[in-house]
Amino acid sequence: MKKIVVTLLVGTILSAGATAAQKRGSRRAAGRAASGADQARAAMIQTDRDFAKAGAAKDINAFMSFVADDVHLFPDGTMATGKPAMRAMWEGGFKEPTSSIHWAPIAAEACSSGDLGYTTGSYEMRSQGSDGKPVVRRGSYVTIWRKQPDGTWKVALDIGSAAPQSATTPPAPEQKSEEKKNE
Repeated sequence: MKKIVVTLLVGTILSAGATAAQKRGSRRAAGRAASGADQARAAMIQTDRDFAKAGAAKDINAFMSFVADDVHLFPDGTMATGKPAMRAMWEGGFKEPTSSIHWAPIAAEACSSGDLGYTTGSYEMRSQGSDGKPVVRRGSYVTIWRKQPDGTWKVALDIGSAAPQSATTPPAPEQKSEEKKNE
């Protein structure tokens, strides 16, 4: 009888120990996944900041170095794929001396595997209209990043959403003076 009780007691202790070890292992794995996702978020934010610096410098080759070969983008509302399409969308504006673009990431999320995620933020584009007046466009963007085999992050999808013009451009001076006349 003592042998049975001792055997049951030892079995219970071993079982409890194994369960506790398994729980610790699961917590460690979850911690590693969270750590990997945290590292990915930080890396994507920094990569997006570096990408923005290349855009602000209007350095098309540096800019394109952040872009995956199979990138997807939406110029004029229709999907285009590939680096040549991305280059074509940006190259003209980069050559224009009166144009500029600035953006800044404000948030990032990554999948638990740490190899795919997105950044989001706001942008401002400035150019000169055909009438010679400055044009300012603001909006928000989402960039999906894919980690490459060499550990770098590349743009897999880039989408911008322009704010309504009325929210970004003050009324023309002649509109203001017309409003005063009608008062």
